[in-house]
Amino acid sequence: MRKFKRILSLALMALLVVLTFSATGCGKKLTEKEAEAKIKELVDASYELNEIVYGKGLSYYDRIDTQNSLYAPVSDDEEYKSIGEIKLAIRNVFSSSYARVLEAAAFEGQDGADFGYHTQPRYIDQTGELMVLKDFYNVNFDSNKYGEYEGVRVQKYNTDEIEIVKISKRFVEGKIKSEDGKTTITVTLILEDDEWRLDSPTY
Repeated sequence: MRKFKRILSLALMALLVVLTFSATGCGKKLTEKEAEAKIKELVDASYELNEIVYGKGLSYYDRIDTQNSLYAPVSDDEEYKSIGEIKLAIRNVFSSSYARVLEAAAFEGQDGADFGYHTQPRYIDQTGELMVLKDFYNVNFDSNKYGEYEGVRVQKYNTDEIEIVKISKRFVEGKIKSEDGKTTITVTLILEDDEWRLDSPTY
């Protein structure tokens, strides 16, 4: 009986090793065309999220009860109705580590970023209602020189022309130009939980 238990235990251990190896080593290396398609898909999807976090943000309407408040409710015609929905959209495009960067900027607030200074979260949940910070940027620019400051101009990229730099089973690197041709960035994708995700900024 002991011998049988020992054999069974060894067999289960061997099966566990095989399953672990299969889970970590079965990734198929993308072709160059597949890599280009995946970069295009994710970079295109990232544009909206960059606008939500760093750019114009979600539109809002200022009710009588919020006119003297920092926050106003997000418009009903916007796709996102909660912080959870925005987080899910971010995590469907970006890696878990880079998603945390975006989520911190959107939902925790920060000080002294390159694009301006703010201390308040961009979005809050107030009694089950998604609220957006009305005056997101507080930049001490001379208005006569700079005009009205409306946040970061989020770059849009020409995803019809992508230069693949490197492809491995779990990593893709490519170069892509902005639509105006003035800026080139390197984007990286990583395979995370069997899904490709952006692991670099695209704004």
